[in-house]
Amino acid sequence: MAQTREELLRGLNEIKKEVGAVNRLQKKAYELGKLRKAYQPSLPPNPEYSTGQQLYFTGVLGGILLQTLTIIMLFFMGETGAGILDLLVWGVIILIIYKKKNKPSKLRRALEIIVLLSLIPTGIKSVPYILVALCISFFLVKIMAKKSKERILRLNEETAQRNEEIRRYNDEIDSQIYGVQVQAQQHVTQAKSIGGAWFPKDYYYMDAVNFFISAIGNLRADNVKEMVNLYEDKKHKDRMEDRLKHINGIAEQNAREQEILSWQMAFSNIIQLGQLWTMNDIGKKLDNNYYY
Repeated sequence: MAQTREELLRGLNEIKKEVGAVNRLQKKAYELGKLRKAYQPSLPPNPEYSTGQQLYFTGVLGGILLQTLTIIMLFFMGETGAGILDLLVWGVIILIIYKKKNKPSKLRRALEIIVLLSLIPTGIKSVPYILVALCISFFLVKIMAKKSKERILRLNEETAQRNEEIRRYNDEIDSQIYGVQVQAQQHVTQAKSIGGAWFPKDYYYMDAVNFFISAIGNLRADNVKEMVNLYEDKKHKDRMEDRLKHINGIAEQNAREQEILSWQMAFSNIIQLGQLWTMNDIGKKLDNNYYY
């Protein structure tokens, strides 16, 4: 059915109103989506250490305790210099091991081996002291493993509570987003109802509708077919301009690179010419000296 210009403009403005509402609601849904919070990950459960691992940790901790005891004994024996040196060296070793306790590395493993080697009986580090240090460290390892497991369980419970709060919060946000999407769909349905059979189904977006209103209002088109053809011509022209800009950009970049290359070649030629002059001057001096 033929439509007058006024009917077209009225219908297009009504569609523009609905499409604008859809755009605003989509933006609102996007902003709401950014308010959703990320869930916090739980800590992995504390593994049950094997007998070999427990003995290894016992040895490392025993070596640290033994070395601490040795340093104290050095001070009591009047060996202040040796005590201070040992304190500095072993302080650095223990500090690095502690800092990297949750980051397995070759350096940490090497330092732990050094600590284990310190268990070898030498000097004041007698067997009884070593056994005492190992016994103490064995019980400390047991206690630390238990405390670590309890701490992880407590933290995971707290994390689960926080995640439950986050889930309720996100559910509320999702409910709002769903409501906004329902409203947007209602406006889409209304726009298509207004467009009916006369408005092309692939052009329900703001840029196209604004162009159609301008084309009809400025007498550039008299009907739907003409306004659509004008819009497609505009899109084609825009694509060609974008492609031309891209090609020109590549050409300008190539020209700059060619200019830089030309300057580099000119500079290289100047250097070579200077070298030839220098060699020629040296040759003349050598010839003069020879004949002299």
